[in-house]
Amino acid sequence: MTSSNLAFELFTLPTQVDNSTFWTNLKENNYFILQQAKTQRSGLMRSVLGTLQNVLDTKQSPYRILFRRVNGTNLQVAVAETEKKAEIAWGWIECECFGVLLC
Repeated sequence: MTSSNLAFELFTLPTQVDNSTFWTNLKENNYFILQQAKTQRSGLMRSVLGTLQNVLDTKQSPYRILFRRVNGTNLQVAVAETEKKAEIAWGWIECECFGVLLC
């Protein structure tokens, strides 16, 4: 499977999301942000959050890519389970989208 095909599997329908303190920015530029979910150090907090995610069926991927909109909101455009897969999607965005966005 080529990295281009893998990148397409990581992209999602754009969904508006808030930029919260539960995420750490790994890479960013004028248009996109690559983020990693923060892990809870406290065993109790990790347990509570895990239970809430299971009850609400909201388990999220540990990596995501956001598109910065002009109005200040962010759209989630890709998710990944590993840093390597997130880097593949980030690389695809750099190669295929920057030229279009800079015009």
